[in-house]
Amino acid sequence: MPNVLILPRSADYSEEVWMEIREKAISILQTFFIDGVIPKNALSDAEESEVDDENEQSDQQYKENALQIIVREQLDDAYSNP
Repeated sequence: MPNVLILPRSADYSEEVWMEIREKAISILQTFFIDGVIPKNALSDAEESEVDDENEQSDQQYKENALQIIVREQLDDAYSNP
């Protein structure tokens, strides 16, 4: 991973959060240097949150579309079977 910079996004993190950030960074770097693999799950918490939000939105859209299909089928059945 050439030219890697690990920078905090906020200066007001607690010491526990800083320890977690350090441990996460060390784990990612160890995986890269020891295994030679860039971890696929090396996301920041903000990116993870965005992915979770996108998944929730996708699930919600799927449910809404499924409901629309069911309602449409019921209406079609009601109109075709007087």
